Amino acid sequence: MANHLIIGLGGTGGGILKAFQKRLKAEFGNQEPANTHLDFIYVDSSEADLAASSLENNQKVNIHGISRNVLANLAHYSSMKAFISDEDRAALSQDDQVGMIINTGIGGQRRRFGRMLIANNVMTDKVNGFCAVLHNRIHAMTNMGGEQGNFTIHICAGLAGGTGSGSIVDTIAQVNKEVGPLGAACDVYLYLFVPEIIVEADHDAGYYHANGYAALREINALALGLYHPTDITGEMDYTTGKIKRLLAGPNDKAFKQAYLFTNRNQRDYIL
Repeated sequence: MANHLIIGLGGTGGGILKAFQKRLKAEFGNQEPANTHLDFIYVDSSEADLAASSLENNQKVNIHGISRNVLANLAHYSSMKAFISDEDRAALSQDDQVGMIINTGIGGQRRRFGRMLIANNVMTDKVNGFCAVLHNRIHAMTNMGGEQGNFTIHICAGLAGGTGSGSIVDTIAQVNKEVGPLGAACDVYLYLFVPEIIVEADHDAGYYHANGYAALREINALALGLYHPTDITGEMDYTTGKIKRLLAGPNDKAFKQAYLFTNRNQRDYIL
């Protein structure tokens, strides 16, 4: 039996999951495709979008909310301290918008906040956090009669906002960390919405295209084996005394293929 786990990050990822489920319902009713087991994880900082999703609660990860004290006490949040320097912290602390964004508990179209949200979720929620849900979904698929350890994982996200763009790299890293010990093949595919060329003013908080560019640079560096992200679970590498770096092995491959799509089709029609 083929096992497919589809992960949606942020608003775009959630929209893809919703459309995919609608298509499945239309073609197969309440049955799964023959010899195929499908499972889903939806990760978002929007509580309203999570509540509106038809997925089960154990397939949804709420990364909404982070304490204002995090920036002031980074020493207690080792995984975040690994990617937020003192200079970053000082700059963020002086930004008037930062308090507002943290209070609302969302990515706020800032990639750094998106990464902080998923790192905080993974470190502080060992039961319903992303890594716990990922572990449970993979093992649930195996226990339903699928081939032990053989999975295809599909990660869907938009690269313009804060949540999807900010969590994509760590999602890839944690997926590889989770399936690596199984010792079997796991193909990871990415489906990434690239920011529109022309953006409506009320959709752009000033970081729209910059988010997409930065995310693509990091994903490209992952593909080339030049970027080894820190482990947001906070696991230590005791040989260096620092947070572990993931995807750092000579044979590690972050993903098999990345598909980029935009809102323009091949006839240059804007959807």
